[in-house]
This record gives sequence, C-alpha cells and structure tokens, in this order.
Amino acid sequence: MTNASGALGNPQVGSDTAPLRAKSGWIIALGVVYLLAGIVALGSVAMATVVSVLVVGVM
Repeated sequence: MTNASGALGNPQVGSDTAPLRAKSGWIIALGVVYLLAGIVALGSVAMATVVSVLVVGVM
C-alpha cells in the first residue's frame, strides 16, 4: 500500500504551525475568555443581545 498524501515522508510537516505554537498560551487564554463570556451570556440573554448589537454596530 502506498502513501497517497506523502506527508509521512516530509520532515517539515509541523513547520507551518510554528507561529501558532509560539503563541499557544495567548490562544488558550482567549478561548477561556470566550468560554467565560459565553457562560455569562447564557445567564443574561437580554444583555447579551444588547452587547452583540452594539459590537456589530461598531464594526
């Protein structure tokens, strides 16, 4: 059986993700902030609606 993608023989497979790995702490922290904001938004749906309308309006 042959390898159709050829990715296993390429020694630089992970080189494209190096910038993301360098900033993985910030990416995880942003994910936690989004998770907490989502939990707060579930607690107050009306306020979440107002905030989302304001954010889209600013864009």
